[in-house]
Amino acid sequence: MAGDPAPFIDPRAFDAMIVDELGILYRSGNAACEDETSLAQARMLTTRLQDGDPLLTEAWGRMRAISLVAISATAEVLGAHFDLFKGESDAHAEVAPMLADLVARKLARESDGALVIDVAGDGLPDNAPPLLLQKSDGAALYGTTDLATLRQRVRDLGAEQIVYCTDDRQALHIASVFSAARTAGYADGVELRHATFGTVRGRDGKPFKTRDGSAASLGDMIDLALAKSSEKVTDGEAATAVGLGALKFTDLSTPRNTGYVFDIDRMTSFEGRTGPYLQYAYARISSILDKAEEAGMVPAEMVSISHPSERAVLMECLWYPHALSQAAQQLESFEIADRAYQVADAFSRFYADCPVLKADDPSGRLATCRLVARVIGKCLELLGMEPVRRM
Repeated sequence: MAGDPAPFIDPRAFDAMIVDELGILYRSGNAACEDETSLAQARMLTTRLQDGDPLLTEAWGRMRAISLVAISATAEVLGAHFDLFKGESDAHAEVAPMLADLVARKLARESDGALVIDVAGDGLPDNAPPLLLQKSDGAALYGTTDLATLRQRVRDLGAEQIVYCTDDRQALHIASVFSAARTAGYADGVELRHATFGTVRGRDGKPFKTRDGSAASLGDMIDLALAKSSEKVTDGEAATAVGLGALKFTDLSTPRNTGYVFDIDRMTSFEGRTGPYLQYAYARISSILDKAEEAGMVPAEMVSISHPSERAVLMECLWYPHALSQAAQQLESFEIADRAYQVADAFSRFYADCPVLKADDPSGRLATCRLVARVIGKCLELLGMEPVRRM
């Protein structure tokens, strides 16, 4: 029967399916849609899904559940937490009333049988095309559900600031959604920001892939980082912390628009501007403080300056509040990562130039060590990295 989704759906296929198999289905579906007949079928099924077809809705729900299980597992490994898992598909019920509202207020208009809304500002070029809300066949698009999601979150969650994190190829689309939201009054008094980021590349400069040539997932990158760190750190817990720290620092220590090269050997090195270097610096300072405590040495209440290298590391610590402010204002984590590195690098010179435990009066230098440990430790925590006290 025309438009019947039953021939395309086998509910039993989802019973033991894992997320990797969903990825295979996604890639094969994209390849199949190069054929016009298959593309027409896909469009038909998409429209039926958006109209609430029970069989397709159940299939979509089961695929979504498989995806969320995998996402949650990866997030748990990274120590990340989400209060809500709500995507634009959850705002589907919002689409029809939103479109009716935009039409009634003459903000949406018909164009070649489709429904569009004009956009301007928000960094858009003067000739920016209108945002397509509904195709001539009645199907909604990403712009439609993104706008409905934004409207829903402002209304139901009382959002005051909304930050969209996507790669920079989505800049025009997100700017169009923001413009439409402001035109419609859906974001009055709300700060809308788009935090764009670059891509992860291999050493060849192309998008990073696994050895079999497929696009690398975050899970693949985690596995590579943990395997490499276990070769360098004997303690299991410390190796996990170092591996995950190496991955996070690499991702967060460059301006987000630039992207980075996934070089596992450089990322897990204990030398240079890396996560393991910072974690080792923190562990070394912790060791000094622990030995001092065992020997009955107490840091002074106030730091004191007895050497140029000590002054240098203290000056680097003073820049921490500024780095934190810049990171918050610019949505740039690299400000925090760079501050941690600059402090650790200055401490390395201080450590070489200034004996601590064997100093004539170690209390002042112990106070410096304590301050440096606090600054580096807080930076690591803000970057989602575990401060390791022993390696």
